[in-house]
Amino acid sequence: MSSTVEAQSPASCNWFTGIYRGGGAPKGVIAYIGNNELVVYNGNPIPLRGSCIANDRIQVTFGKDKTYVGRRSENDVAWTNGTTWRRESSTVAFPLQSVGF
Repeated sequence: MSSTVEAQSPASCNWFTGIYRGGGAPKGVIAYIGNNELVVYNGNPIPLRGSCIANDRIQVTFGKDKTYVGRRSENDVAWTNGTTWRRESSTVAFPLQSVGF
């Protein structure tokens, strides 16, 4: 029996960690926390949870909206809702006030 789920490696999933902008405005901060899990800070009062579903894809539920898949491409994450986040930095420092959140 074959599986269509790709094996994820921590190094590949960790690539998503960073500070992102889109259209000149802060879009979010993604922090890979291990075990294929990540947290997204995008100005919501509660951080969003997500998962690394493949070496080049993550899945995040944005508030009460819906779940989107983000695909890694060069230095961008292209989301299934048609938006693109450009990774400005691969380093995340807390607190996040310095990035607009």
